Amino acid sequence: MNIVKWIFAAIATGLVLMAISTSDLFANETWEKSVMICDSNMDDMVEFYIEEGLVPIMAGTGKALYEGGTTGEDVITFVMQDPDGKFALIRYYANPKRACLLGVGSNVTYDAEAMSKMLGIYAG
Repeated sequence: MNIVKWIFAAIATGLVLMAISTSDLFANETWEKSVMICDSNMDDMVEFYIEEGLVPIMAGTGKALYEGGTTGEDVITFVMQDPDGKFALIRYYANPKRACLLGVGSNVTYDAEAMSKMLGIYAG
């Protein structure tokens, strides 16, 4: 895969996520319950992603977001991927220290045009 295309896709995804997180379009949002698998032993999470062959491809720092829009503790979120296109979203919390598996998936695409169509922001 062309590295420039990969970098562009990563930047485009980050910009879309940033736009969504700061948008006023969510005036009627609802808070959905989501399952996270958390472990206070960081070594267990490291063992999980090593066994699965996952490596970090993107990370970001921020604050935990709570219902009502309040923010809390510092977090670091990693997007991990293996060579076959499986991925996992892993978040590390600072206090108390814990690692949480937010989600897993497969069939990753780095095509910015295809992603824009999936999100409904591309008219072409």
